[in-house]
Amino acid sequence: GSTAVTTGYRSVAATSGEECIASAEGEHSIALAGGYLSRARGALGCWLVLAERDRYGALLDVRAVRVDVETNNAGVSYTLRDGEIVEAE
Repeated sequence: GSTAVTTGYRSVAATSGEECIASAEGEHSIALAGGYLSRARGALGCWLVLAERDRYGALLDVRAVRVDVETNNAGVSYTLRDGEIVEAE
């Protein structure tokens, strides 16, 4: 359940543990959430890379999305569930 936060220009925040949060706040940055039930959030223009795993850790899917005002919101945590990027609970 760790958290990785980055605020620098072109930086990467990456997590791989269970129920972790990756957060990217700097311009042109990436938040990578690669663990089981992990979440990612970012500032406007940042990229979120989300992995979906089963409870045994097997990789099921990976998706990426850019934070914008039409598809998703800045500062909101997202997760990958059933192959879809959804707002984390």
